Amino acid sequence: MGVGKAVARVARQGVAKVETIDLPEKMGKLPQGYLDAPSRLLAAQPCDYERSWHVEDRTYAGLVLDAPSISCNVWPSKDRAQLVFSSKTIIGGEVLPIVAYLPANLLKHSAIRRLVVYVIGGPADDIAPGLNDHLPSRLATSGDVVVKIGYSGTRYGSRYPKPDFDVAVSQIRSYVYRLRALNPSAQIVLLGESLGGQIAVKAATEPSLKRVISEIILIHPLAFSPDEALKNFKNLADTGHHKDPELQVRQVGEKRSVPGQYVNIKSQDLFGSFFAPREKAVGLDAYLDGVRGVKVLIAYGDTDKKTGVDQIRELASKENRITLLALPNTSHVVEEAHAEQISLAISHWR
Repeated sequence: MGVGKAVARVARQGVAKVETIDLPEKMGKLPQGYLDAPSRLLAAQPCDYERSWHVEDRTYAGLVLDAPSISCNVWPSKDRAQLVFSSKTIIGGEVLPIVAYLPANLLKHSAIRRLVVYVIGGPADDIAPGLNDHLPSRLATSGDVVVKIGYSGTRYGSRYPKPDFDVAVSQIRSYVYRLRALNPSAQIVLLGESLGGQIAVKAATEPSLKRVISEIILIHPLAFSPDEALKNFKNLADTGHHKDPELQVRQVGEKRSVPGQYVNIKSQDLFGSFFAPREKAVGLDAYLDGVRGVKVLIAYGDTDKKTGVDQIRELASKENRITLLALPNTSHVVEEAHAEQISLAISHWR
């Protein structure tokens, strides 16, 4: 059976009956109550339907997430089998953006079977729809609910030049606890991509949270310690394999509730300040030691020069609970074909 047919079969198993989304005939304001059910289940602020919209084009999604004049927004998939919606949640008094990928049937039913908290990479990465959508969309097609959160250190707010790592970990933990309280029967999965892999696994080392999650999935995770990673980035830049671009991030200081200004910061400077000194020598292996008893799937590109491929392979050789998925001739980007492969592997692994 080909990969495409196999993925379709898995999707049919996840959603017994393929449903489509009932949307207004024209783009515009969302009907009253349209997102009430998923908003409650995902700890999102209630939508103000006078400021909530249905839009087809994802080109300017990043501006929508950052616009105080917009409450909630919906972007449907072309086949109407799923939708993406954006909203905000409050954690520790701070307003953080969230983006959720929903199978169509969640609008009509009030229970989530499996909830994937997708911790994006960074620093300064963006959760906006239309960017790195392939894997969350594929998972939503199979019946999972996937939610991304704009934690401290993403494009939407950074404490630079102070560290963001511990704050991000705390925010992920708090959000997972809230999701568990709202969805007591759902399986909760932590999925971390790149730097988000270290954040997700560190969050799961808290014993009470470790009991909440059912599994951990890591995509191209940063296996290096921050010190090793920064040394590697500099070496790649010196040899012409990697640039040190300026990244745009909202610099908000200690309190993200106070609006900050967007600034451009060199990627290596932003990464170097992301971690407190005590964290800079700690790699993924140390955090994985703290989540023994939780099964882990790691998908990695076998030509990825950024994350530490040899370290990832060594981790799996020592730990039977870690399953590896090598993506051949792949670097650090999840393309559509990779999303199919990863989604299929996840279904078999479970």
